[in-house]
This record gives sequence, structure tokens and C-alpha cells, in this order.
Amino acid sequence: MTNDETGVSIVQTTADTVFQRVNDTEKEYWSSFAVRYRQLQEQIAEWDRRAFLKDARNQGLAEGHKQGLEEGRKEGLEQGLERGRALGEAKGRADVVRQLAASGLLTLEQVAQATGMSTEEVKAITSE
Repeated sequence: MTNDETGVSIVQTTADTVFQRVNDTEKEYWSSFAVRYRQLQEQIAEWDRRAFLKDARNQGLAEGHKQGLEEGRKEGLEQGLERGRALGEAKGRADVVRQLAASGLLTLEQVAQATGMSTEEVKAITSE
């Protein structure tokens, strides 16, 4: 066998014949409409499976995000209410201490006893 362009002589071996048969068989296999159709069906099924998994993952992430926000808001609201109550009570007690101390009717020790605070706390509030 001779390559016309280069004039190089090519020897065909048994391996070449085997590869040619494999190549011919492969061409015949892929030229079959049924084979190509089956391959397309398998590819479409794989695309559908991947799309389903992606949608399921996205839906799970969205639900988790929504649930996390709801829980975060609920906890934040509870903490905010607790903190607000505590600050309100402290402010109210401080106002009472200031009013009692300003009235001059009670000593700082008596104001502390009446409010359940220490004398140091009463002194700190009245000096503000």
C-alpha cells in the first residue's frame, strides 16, 4: 500500500485490520437509528434527573433560609422585648430614686431600703 502524496509505503498489519474492523463495527453501531434514539433518551433522562436534583436543592435552600429568618426574627424579638423590659424597669427604678431623693423626705439609706437597691446604687443614680 502506498501513500500517493508522500510516496511512503505503508504496511498493513494484523493490528490495523483489527482496528479497521472495530472502527467499522462502531460506525455501524452508531449509524443505527435505534441506538442513537436510545442514547438521546438516556441523555434526556440524565438532564431531567440533574434538573430535578437542582430544583430540589434550591427548594430546600429556600425553605431553610425562610425558616432561619423566621426563627431569627422570633428570637430577636424575644431578646429585644426582654432587654426593653429590663431597661424600662431600670429606668423606672432610677426615676423613683431620683424623685424620692429630690423630695428630701427620705435619706439615701431609706431610699435604698424602699427600692431594694444598695446605697451605692442610689448614690450613683442621684449623682447623674
